[in-house]
Amino acid sequence: MKKVLVYGLAVTMSLSLIGCGVNDKDKENALINEPQIKIEGEVDVDKLNEEKIAGLVEEFGSKLKNVPLLSPMEDLEKAMKENYGDYVVDELIDRWLENLDEAPGRLLSSPWPEKIDILSLEKISPTEYKVEGKIVEVTSVEGEEITRPITLNIKNREAEWLIYDVELGEYEE
Repeated sequence: MKKVLVYGLAVTMSLSLIGCGVNDKDKENALINEPQIKIEGEVDVDKLNEEKIAGLVEEFGSKLKNVPLLSPMEDLEKAMKENYGDYVVDELIDRWLENLDEAPGRLLSSPWPEKIDILSLEKISPTEYKVEGKIVEVTSVEGEEITRPITLNIKNREAEWLIYDVELGEYEE
């Protein structure tokens, strides 16, 4: 696990002693004894990346219901770009538009995809992670859920984490 030491700047509190009726000896003592705070600590880069990736997957999962896969192609393309554009690479949207069986989204009015639950998050390299999860689809009936496995491959491109590949599993009983 890679850790980076972060050193904060020394925070110095200065006293404004001009015009306060303080003699030179008191000024000198105040400046010598002024408080300083030094911040030192470690930042776990892997943990930060995992938090960013988990957030990315959760946000992406919340957008699935906004992409109606059975709508006309022009509407579908617009919905994918608007809802998925901040989370996936453009090439993946193009691939989904060519093969809708591989695309996540809403098939019917009910059930609809509500979220992605993350089951595992694995670091493949410093710039690549694999996330195993399940799409949770719900209905208007409280507690009624259908799940479907999903695997997301995520890469860091130009200092931004994006989904570059998705594999959908079969619906679970």
